[in-house]
Amino acid sequence: MTVARFDDRRYGAMIRGRIISAFSVEYCYFTPTREAGTFGGDREVPTLNLIGDLDQYFGPIDSVALSVTKQQDKGGWGADDLTGNGFKEMKRKRIRRGLVCVLEGAKHDPSETHDNFIRDILRAFLSTPADCHRIREQFKMDPYLYSKCKVVEEDREGGGIRQLMKVDAMDFPSTLTYAQELRRRATFRARGKSTPLGGAINVVDKFFSLRTTVEVHCWAA
Repeated sequence: MTVARFDDRRYGAMIRGRIISAFSVEYCYFTPTREAGTFGGDREVPTLNLIGDLDQYFGPIDSVALSVTKQQDKGGWGADDLTGNGFKEMKRKRIRRGLVCVLEGAKHDPSETHDNFIRDILRAFLSTPADCHRIREQFKMDPYLYSKCKVVEEDREGGGIRQLMKVDAMDFPSTLTYAQELRRRATFRARGKSTPLGGAINVVDKFFSLRTTVEVHCWAA
């Protein structure tokens, strides 16, 4: 929430990206004024917004924000068209490069349902923040992950590219390690049907075993 409203313009090129998780970046009970319910920093900074569609505080369904907005006759406040994510404000402020991911079935702590997806999206964004609008295309290397992400709206008005992406519920428990989930993804086609891949899982196992060995040696050095 602080990151959303923070004026980072004084830092210029030092700020390469902005990540806002579990906050809808819109006028609601958590923002004292309409002006506070938006992005406060440089619109040139690539921005990633992650939020669950069932967020108990800022979501569009049965949330505190929605409840307070509906009680304006009793002193409540908030946007009349509460969306539960930052895409509306991202378009209004014309953020140069922006991606909003709405996670299906996720609550205020999205790691409970989308833990390993969050790992993937953060790694992709942090690698090249300015290419955040291409992240879904980057996921083509992982057919399972690619099938879970759908761009439902893209805005280019006034320059820049902003995307609203829906991320389906995951099929695997968040208690799995990343390596375990990758092995399970390897047995899925993009349509979610199992397929025997022969030695594919063994190859993945060997890869992660080798990677772990390399990491241990690096730390030892």
